[in-house]
Amino acid sequence: MSVRTTAVVLATAALALALAPQERPTFRVKVDAVQIDVRVERRGRPVVGLTASNFDVRDSGVLQVVEALALEDVPLHVLLALDTSGSVRGAELAELQAAASTVLASLRQDDVATVLTFSEELRLVGDLAAEFQRVEAALAGQTARGLTSLHDTLLHALVLRHADTRRALIVVFSDGWDTASWLRADFLRDDVRRSDVVVYAVVPRIRREGAWLTEARRYEIEQRQRRWFGVEPQLFPNALLSLVTDDTGGELVYTEPGRDLGSVFQDVVAEFKSRYLLTYTPEGVPPDGWHPIEVTLKGASGDVKARRGYLR
Repeated sequence: MSVRTTAVVLATAALALALAPQERPTFRVKVDAVQIDVRVERRGRPVVGLTASNFDVRDSGVLQVVEALALEDVPLHVLLALDTSGSVRGAELAELQAAASTVLASLRQDDVATVLTFSEELRLVGDLAAEFQRVEAALAGQTARGLTSLHDTLLHALVLRHADTRRALIVVFSDGWDTASWLRADFLRDDVRRSDVVVYAVVPRIRREGAWLTEARRYEIEQRQRRWFGVEPQLFPNALLSLVTDDTGGELVYTEPGRDLGSVFQDVVAEFKSRYLLTYTPEGVPPDGWHPIEVTLKGASGDVKARRGYLR
């Protein structure tokens, strides 16, 4: 990896307000072609060896022709958005810094990384061509303090992705509670659905009354918040990470006590690298609005996960 590192503190409210409509993230097309990252697993392991003929893609209910498929050697743009607010201190901050360094060290020569840390301020720790050692040193110098501007940070990650043409993965580490952003959660969700990023969120497992939430209880709370978000998003913005990971075909990953955070981050990046990249030129679909996407297999078996659709 080659060379620049910056220590930029950005006014995220100004960023959100200054974006002109044409500058907002848009679903990436190449000569009117749409690219979709698709995860195919069987019993928890990636299914390899599939070809374009193994996929049926429907855009707005209309069957499309898959023109190209790629699995390996597609350059990546990994954007790490790391919560360094006052809720992340001491050993947890040190573990987060080490986990981010592990991801950076695993990238290939033609991959790039952007590292953002956020509290009520947003800091661009490393740019698109950052030297690993300098970014690692910048990460080590971060301190945990202040409130959490999650929404504004995600918007900035989308804008930074928009300037690059590689496959984009946003990995967010946060508990999902925004306490400082200007940008509303429902507006941000629309921006994510207009972009072609895949979002994974790594969330510290929640405690209630001194005990860890059971998986069933956590799922019940998550589903209730998702329903409420649709009714009143300003009152239930903490459902946002669950929704945007689902919208983009990513995943919401809860950390478990005793599990190494670096291995969680590595698993996320490895899973993203194992995805198929499908390309098609939309035919017979509306030019604008919400385009629901359905991806299924033919002549093969496996569990398929892809983004639910995109906004144009």
